[in-house]
Amino acid sequence: MKYTQEEIYEIVRLGDLATIVSMIQDGVDVNNFMIYKKTDVLLVSIFKENLFLINHVLSLGFDCEKNKILYLHHAIRIGNLTILEVLLNHYKKNKLIITQKNIEGNSLLHIACSNYNQDNAQIIVYLYKNLHKYLNLKKNIWLIGNKNKETALHILLRRNYPLDSDIVDILVEQKSNVFKKQDNFNLDCKDIILSYANSQSWLSNENHQRLLEHIKK
Repeated sequence: MKYTQEEIYEIVRLGDLATIVSMIQDGVDVNNFMIYKKTDVLLVSIFKENLFLINHVLSLGFDCEKNKILYLHHAIRIGNLTILEVLLNHYKKNKLIITQKNIEGNSLLHIACSNYNQDNAQIIVYLYKNLHKYLNLKKNIWLIGNKNKETALHILLRRNYPLDSDIVDILVEQKSNVFKKQDNFNLDCKDIILSYANSQSWLSNENHQRLLEHIKK
């Protein structure tokens, strides 16, 4: 069956995954699902959290760089670690650009920290443990700045959201590397934490107290 470009646009716009699968089975090239209002078949699949279609589209040779869409950033925003792992493995295998930043200069870790809550804490942990491996970074990932010279750690701490124990473990482990002045604001990461020290949310949180005790040493 033949589809006009307008029909393909509309199917992608609606996020009609069943029809998209049917079209692919009919022989429509996944790279012919042209961008529509900054959306394409892979991005729709990510938003719908359809792992089957994501894997299927990638296996058919979808060009992840053609439409200049930051798929990894979007996967982090929806908070699906499995999808993020699939995409990162695909990018690594195909030597695609993982060091992508958005218009504000925010890296993958910046986005994860700006969206942080306790439901997606493991995404931050995963990125911390794996991005150095993926990117062969020489600079500590926490210390990469955006266009405002703000690091992911500054963004995470300024949210003042209860820190997950695994994230505190990372910060304790990285004490000598991350608690230094790194931005053009008049507060560094250590000062931000100390400014919270007497707040009820920090006094009553075991993980926060553990971090406070560690940076005071």
